[in-house]
Amino acid sequence: VFRDCAFESNTDGGLDKITDSYSRYGVQHTVEAMNRNFDLQIDNYVVVNWTAVADVVDALDGIDMYLTAAEAEAMGWYVYETQVATHRKYTVKGLPAEDGTYHLNGGQALAVARIRKGVGDDYARTARQRTIINLILQKAQTMNINQLYAIINAVLNNVRISFDKAEVLALAKDVFKYRISDTSGFPFDRIVFPVATSMIYADTMVSNVT
Repeated sequence: VFRDCAFESNTDGGLDKITDSYSRYGVQHTVEAMNRNFDLQIDNYVVVNWTAVADVVDALDGIDMYLTAAEAEAMGWYVYETQVATHRKYTVKGLPAEDGTYHLNGGQALAVARIRKGVGDDYARTARQRTIINLILQKAQTMNINQLYAIINAVLNNVRISFDKAEVLALAKDVFKYRISDTSGFPFDRIVFPVATSMIYADTMVSNVT
């Protein structure tokens, strides 16, 4: 669900972005509002911060991702923002700005996940984020279960979950069976306005949910 998607966060008829709902009211309120707006039944959630993403990728010894020359160059713009937020130093010096497959460490993968302006809009950014999630899963499936448990224990301090650690570890043992089939951004059909707006409006919410 695009972070700028307009939905009814409260029941007063007004619209908020999902990202604003999370910022103002927290995760539980936002999950309940998503269930109400999108006809879902989400019972549990996992919230990760930037450090958790970088930690996971580093614990997996990096991921290999295809980048265009523009994306490779933009990664350098964002890596400094990510290193401040995650309290670590990264460098992109020596990386060629050309089309190709790059071996990304945690900070670089996080920087790629942040790219938006100049290299596609928020739709392109979320597509890159979904690619990174898939690559993390594929790399995790090359690890043994003890390595996975060690990674989980290392990143839990930067993760908020609605269930307990024992359930997380129980889910981890089946990671080798998991597959991400197809992904897309919601809403699928959007209203296109003649002037720019900071919200993404479904056309219509009912038909998109259906």
